[in-house]
This record gives sequence, structure tokens and C-alpha cells, in this order.
Amino acid sequence: MSLSLRGRVSAFAASALLVSLAVAVGGVADAQTRTYTADFATVIPNPERGFHSRYEIINDPAVNDWANGGASVPGFNPDLLDRTFARAKTNGNTLIHSYLHLDNFKNADDLPQALLDNLDSGLDAIRAAGMKIVFRPTYVWDGWSDATETKILRHIGQIGAVLTANADVVMHLEAGYLGAWGEWHTGNYADPFNQDQAATRYRVIKKILETTPDTIPLAMRYPIFIKEIVDPTSCVVPEGCTLTQAQKDRIGFHNDCFLSDYNDMGTYDNNSWMGWFSIEQKKQWMYDRQTSTGHNTIMGGETCNSDGYNDAAGVNVQAEMAKLNFTEINEDYAAVNTDKWKATQLAAAGNDPAETAFTRIERKLGYRLRLVSASFSDSVQPGGQLTFSANLSNDGWSGPVKRRSAFLVLDDGTHRYDLPLPALDPRAWTPGTHAVPTQTVTVPSNVTPGTYTLALWLPDQATSLRSRPEYAIRLANSGTWNATKGYNVLAGNLTVGPCTPTCPTNEPSPSPSPSPSPSPSPSPSPSPSPSPPPNGLVLDNFDGSPVYPSAYLNDLGKWTGANCFLDGGGSGTVASGALQLRYNNCGWFGSDVGVDLTSKTYLVVRVKGASGGEQNHFNLGLGGATKLFADYTLDGGGHPAITTSYQDIKIPMAANGINRNSPSQLAMGFWFGGNSTISIDEIRFE
Repeated sequence: MSLSLRGRVSAFAASALLVSLAVAVGGVADAQTRTYTADFATVIPNPERGFHSRYEIINDPAVNDWANGGASVPGFNPDLLDRTFARAKTNGNTLIHSYLHLDNFKNADDLPQALLDNLDSGLDAIRAAGMKIVFRPTYVWDGWSDATETKILRHIGQIGAVLTANADVVMHLEAGYLGAWGEWHTGNYADPFNQDQAATRYRVIKKILETTPDTIPLAMRYPIFIKEIVDPTSCVVPEGCTLTQAQKDRIGFHNDCFLSDYNDMGTYDNNSWMGWFSIEQKKQWMYDRQTSTGHNTIMGGETCNSDGYNDAAGVNVQAEMAKLNFTEINEDYAAVNTDKWKATQLAAAGNDPAETAFTRIERKLGYRLRLVSASFSDSVQPGGQLTFSANLSNDGWSGPVKRRSAFLVLDDGTHRYDLPLPALDPRAWTPGTHAVPTQTVTVPSNVTPGTYTLALWLPDQATSLRSRPEYAIRLANSGTWNATKGYNVLAGNLTVGPCTPTCPTNEPSPSPSPSPSPSPSPSPSPSPSPSPPPNGLVLDNFDGSPVYPSAYLNDLGKWTGANCFLDGGGSGTVASGALQLRYNNCGWFGSDVGVDLTSKTYLVVRVKGASGGEQNHFNLGLGGATKLFADYTLDGGGHPAITTSYQDIKIPMAANGINRNSPSQLAMGFWFGGNSTISIDEIRFE
């Protein structure tokens, strides 16, 4: 195939985007490749990473002694109660850390409603400020913690309900509850050699994971306890070790004495009933910690009031943070370390400029995504296909830890079209370089022709935060960030134009004309037609035959039904040939399959949501596999992302553990705290 090259110059921010080349992409319209100017020096206040600042999120003195003016607690500072988080914002931080003090309630069967309400309002304040929280409950600030397992488990459930309702602004949880400061030492259930206590520790972690959504990671204090939970040498829990792999994947590490000495003040030198392990082994466990899909887990913490393993040259802090894939750390404690980092001047090295150790840490904590080059279509027709691929680098110490959506955006200042890239999962962009494979999206057929800005948008996964630019990822490039829109500009001059007579058409080619005949001319044939007919084996397309739900049959003639939805007697309603399911933390849908699917590869759900992001609100079960819809893996490693426009979400069945030989029933459950409406146009197998 011959390739034609022609030069192009961007009309947008010429200083930021370099000269472009256009190449013909096989089978599609010409595409252009652009390179982008790196920004290696700016400290970018990206979400879900960086230094954190400590605050008291509970500001009601009736339920928090820390909020009573400081009379009964040493080291109190009224600034800790500032719900505008001015200090954190001045420092450029996007994370705050807060303890939940439960000292006065350790013997209570139920936590006071005033405490739970105040926690809820505090989380509202975090949302209003455009920040997220790292959260830790504790029964003792300094001393022996003797809260009982029964009370702890009860309180976890109550707190978990509030956190679930505000999961959009919870960065991650620190396990807490056990021991002084909630650090799993100096208290009941904190003896690593006690197997009975190991069972309690397991149940505490299990309860936290079960009462909070899977979008919230959980960090634990000691490597030996992390191994005890995720990879024990044997199970000592009488009811069995039943954590799922998805729950284990949520578990990371918070080192609360980072760099205090070689053992980090006991962090690495504890051993247990499981046996004896060297300090080096336990460090390596944490260096190697990642999810089963190869993503980085949460790693954070703070330093101690000691710097025995720190160094004035700033070498150890960089090496350890890189090996641990550090995402966040406390800026407020301890000054013996943070002051040293601010005073340490580092020479330029590789892509890192000359700067203080503090600034280098501030830049590289967590992810630092940089676009190297991108290829995308020269132009596109309404209803046509737009292609995109890229090369990028992560110059930070970790990949994004939390699930995040990706979109291409077409924006002409009046009209904006957000085109989802469901196959992309930014969590896969761990430190190093990455080639983003070609993505193809369909431009809406009703798009207004004109010249558009093309952008890459990486918003928060939560629909409640998606429209807020402070929660979107800014790439480390010069001249590409639109702070008002929260997206990264790829080009400022993409043409979306109406079809000309030479445009491709879906109409069939004309047949050869028949020879002239004396017979009368035939009657005109009907014009050719949803749209092509549905592909594959249709389970439900809700077109009125059979009638849903009165016939209680799907298109295969099998049983179907639903309940607990807010319309249609609980079964949902059909409108415009689609099933609309309006739910509020309740609802189930079931449709028997009952046929062999071994000749089919994909489960295809054609779906849209009222707000977008509804993939986190329900699970889907088929052929022995049941997962949150967002957790199914698509071709290319991405995950489903429901938008406000219909799209075909194609789930490879074998890769997701679905038994195609015996698929049984396709079922969906909506008990995950969500409140929205999804419209299902069709469910089929291809």
C-alpha cells in the first residue's frame, strides 16, 4: 500500500502543537499525526494524587472533642476545622486526610446520628471544594485500643453507609479501627502472632470491603497483615477466607513511618503466626503489590518524627517512592522530613529539571501522564467514523489507581459531543511508555457541520463529578489544557462536514438494467430500509413482539421478567422500542437464555443512561459469572462505560468466565446505591 505524506499546520496554539504529518490509514480517510510539547517542570494539581493536608472533617463539638476549641486535645489548631480547605488549596493539594474520632463511642451499640450527619455534611464540603478525602476511623488517639469486635463491625456498617452515599469524593480508606491512631498496633486484635486475632482482623477488613463500593481502595498499615489478608499461608477464619479477587485487588499499603529507619519504625520487622519473613522479603511484597489485572494499588502514608533512613541528597526518598509506586503522602507531618526535602537541591536528571526534592516529589507522586504524539482522522462526516491512536508516557511513580473514563470530544464552542472510548482504561498507564492502540468511534449523525476542537477528556468516573474540570486529568504538555472545559486539546481544526456526492453510501449498488421488453413497466419497488437488521442471536429487543412484560417471554420464547423498578408496576416500561428501567438502589431483571451459545463470542447490550456512568449501579450475571457491569473486561482491556447516547457494549463471554455451553439466565441487580434510569434497546449474542 502506498502512503501519501503532506504537511499540515495547526490553527490552535501554534507554539504548543508542532508540525503535523498526514498519512493514509488503510481503509479509512487520511489521518494526521501530531507531536506535543512536553512539560517536565510544572507541578500539576491533578486529582487523586499528591501531597495531602490534614483536617478534622467532623466539626460538631458535641460528637468530636477535636472541635471543641482544643481545650481537651494537645496540638489542636482551629485551621483543622476549616471546611473551605484554604491551606490545602494554597499548597496546590487536591487531597485532604481526616480521622474519625470514635473514642467516646467505643462502647455504643450504634454511633450517634449527629456524628453520621456531620460526616455527611463534611463530605459535601469536600465535594463543594473540588477535593477528595483519605479517611481513617480510630477509637484511640494515643494509648491502648480495647473496642470489641462486635462493636467495631456494627460501626463499620454505619460509617460504610455514609461513605457509600459519598463515594464520589472518597479517594481511599485507611483500614483504621484497630489500635492506637487506627494503625493496627497497641490494642486488641493487633498481635500478629495470635491466630484468633487474625480471624478478627480478616472479618474487619471483609466488613469494610462489603459495606463500601468497589470504587474505593483500602490501605493497610503493615505488610505482614496485608499478606495475612490477601495471601495467607493457611486460613484461620472459622467461616472461611472468602474475599473475592476483586476485593483483594482493592487493598494497598499506607506506611505511616516512611523513611524513619531501615525498618520504618516497625513497619517491616513484624513477623507472625504465618512464619518468619525477612525485612527484605516484606519490602519486596510491597514493591510487587498490584492488582490481578496489573494495575497499581494505592500506596501512601506519612513520615514519622524521625529521619533515620532519609538523606540530605534526596536519593532514598526518590528510590523508595518509585519502587513502591507512591500516590500520596502527608505534607503536614513530620516537618523533620518535609523541611529537609524543601532544603535539598536536586540536579537535573533525565527528564527531571533541577529543583528541590520537595518539588520533585510533588510533581511525581502518583501519575504524571504526558502525550508524546497522537494520530487521528483529518476530517469526518456526520455519522462517520473517527479514528484515534497515541503514544504517551507516564513520568510519575504510579498509574491512576481508581477507575476513570476516557472520551474524545468535538467542541466548536456552541456544540459539544463527547464520544466514549470504552476500550481505554487509564489505570493501565503505569510508569513508563505506552502505545494507545487505534480507537474508532462513530460521530453522531446529527452533528452540526463545521470546524471543531478535538480533545482527549479523562473525567472522573462518578457522574456527579464528571462535569467539573478540577476532577479531570490534565496531561503534562504545554498549551493543550483547557482549564474551563477540563480537557486536553489534540487539535483545533478538525473538519466535520456534510457528505458530498462522492461520499460513501450504505445504499446497495444498482443492478444491471434489464433488456427492453414490450411488457408493461413494473410497479415501483419499495425504497430500501433500522437501519440494518439486528445481528446475531437476539434475546430481547423490546419491539412489541412478544409484548413486554405481559407475555413474560423474550424473543427466544423464554421466560423474562423484572421487579422493584419505579415504573410499569415494577417491571419497567417500554418506550420507543427500548426497555426503560428507573431504579433507586433496588431492582432486578431476568431473562432466560436456555440455548447453547458456544458458536457466539460476544454478549452485546445496546444501552444508554439518563446521566451516564450507570455501569457502576448494577451487576450482570450470565453463565455462572456475575460482576458489576463496570468490571467486565472488553477487548483491549477496557471496561464498559454507559453514556447518554446508545452504544453497543460488546462483552467477550469466554474472557469473562461466562459458560456459553450452559448460559442459564441473564440477570441484572440494581442494589449498589445508584439512582438513575437505563434504557436497553437490545440484548443479543454475536
